Amino acid sequence: MHTKIINKTSTFIKNRINEWNNFSKFPLKGELWEERLSYAFGDAGISNDWIPDGNHKPGVDFSLDDQPFSYSCKSAVLKGGVLSISSYRTTKYKTLQEKLNYHDSTDAKPFTHYAVLVRDMDNKQQVCVFIDKDYVNAKSLSWSESIATKGKNKGKVNGWQGSNDLMEMKIQKAMSDQFWYYLKWDEMIKSGACVVACKVGGPNVRL
Repeated sequence: MHTKIINKTSTFIKNRINEWNNFSKFPLKGELWEERLSYAFGDAGISNDWIPDGNHKPGVDFSLDDQPFSYSCKSAVLKGGVLSISSYRTTKYKTLQEKLNYHDSTDAKPFTHYAVLVRDMDNKQQVCVFIDKDYVNAKSLSWSESIATKGKNKGKVNGWQGSNDLMEMKIQKAMSDQFWYYLKWDEMIKSGACVVACKVGGPNVRL
């Protein structure tokens, strides 16, 4: 059902991205991406509850009315076949296990999908993808401490890193214990957990 909705909306998403690109030289990000995407669903006749509240809290950016789908909107970079996405800050959780438990909980992810506007640096295009939230599961990775190799903290623990066959994650102490995702693009596409809505290229692409 979700793929059918995205396919119905894909042309309108592309139109809204191009509309922004024709208006601004800056890449489309943040709350402005939320707005463009919510309008695209409306253009397709799919109403939603997006409001311009400008919050940066973890959680749902908007939900579709009368549908079981909701989104956390992200912008990200694809380079060398790896999609890099920044995510939660977790300083309030003291141990690695507490951080992983929070990351995978419905408190952190009360939405159904990540709606990601990707700046594809390899192919000089923008790509809109929808990723099932359960694909990005921190507890499915093997984790270890990471050690600083330079600077004043050289030789000290500066965070944690985890990996499996599909992705890597890092938690960086210097950035408020923030999660970073490094998703293998080809594996993600093959998994079926990701729906590509549209690709935008040409002279007005914003990277």
